Amino acid sequence: MNQFGNELVSEEFQKAVASFKRKAGLYFVDKMSFEMMSHLKLGSSSLGSSCSFNQLPDGSVELSFFERANAKSAVRAITSSKLGLCPKARNGSVYIPLPTVTSSRRSAVLASLFDLKEQFKASVRNTRRRAVSDLKAAKCGGCDFRLSRLKLIDAASAKAFAELEEVYDLNQRRLSFS
Repeated sequence: MNQFGNELVSEEFQKAVASFKRKAGLYFVDKMSFEMMSHLKLGSSSLGSSCSFNQLPDGSVELSFFERANAKSAVRAITSSKLGLCPKARNGSVYIPLPTVTSSRRSAVLASLFDLKEQFKASVRNTRRRAVSDLKAAKCGGCDFRLSRLKLIDAASAKAFAELEEVYDLNQRRLSFS
């Protein structure tokens, strides 16, 4: 990133916000989708590329693995993912019953969503910090040039923070009323 790369900084901020929107949409209370778990890692591959997904009539999910050895590592990955799911491995498949909807379940989902928001806020702060240090290290431009670029970086980061909060608040309301 160079000192003229404010568009790149804004683009990085927007990518972080878009990624948060996508991941925040995956959180659920009373329904489940494979996208909520497909990003989980099983060694060097993701869960989404290691199995097929089947929604059962009772609302639970069955994951059928292409390699039976991946079932146990998938159970560990899903259990440690903070999604509040209790997977069970049987005959090379993993069954995930749909959790009952309770106020504690909603609270757990909201706490996990809050942690996700904080991760993305840290990403925006790191991008801002990197842009500011690149701007300070630049040898060209006068004091006014650097000050104007710093204001643009601050405005873009403030906009990204506001959008992250807006998405979190929207999801918080959605999860509170379901």
